[in-house]
Amino acid sequence: MLLEDVRDFRTSLADRGGVQCVALDGSAIVGWCDIRRCPNEGSRHVAVVGIGILSGHRGFGLGPALPDRAVEAAADLGVSRVELEVFASNTHALHVYMEGGVREEGIKRRARILDGQTDDLVCMARFL
Repeated sequence: MLLEDVRDFRTSLADRGGVQCVALDGSAIVGWCDIRRCPNEGSRHVAVVGIGILSGHRGFGLGPALPDRAVEAAADLGVSRVELEVFASNTHALHVYMEGGVREEGIKRRARILDGQTDDLVCMARFL
């Protein structure tokens, strides 16, 4: 992904009341966390979190640091609830989210079938 593409995405996201934080290794983006605010009346206090960290950069604290910074910025914009979904098989991410104050709210059973294997989707949220 090119840095210019990320800048364009961030501008678009900010125009809609969202935020994005990135982690760099030199000029290469190695991690990101975006928070997309819900546009609907009555739900504008809610935002959805997306996060990704390149495999070679996991285990160095980016998992907790990126969403923490993004959530701080979202709270400054009036967001009071952040939501995310994570596959149940991603136990490391589940652990990181729980340590960051995110709580499980429900499970979408057999939400994914990949290579013949089913996986549940864990719905989670954190109140700010």
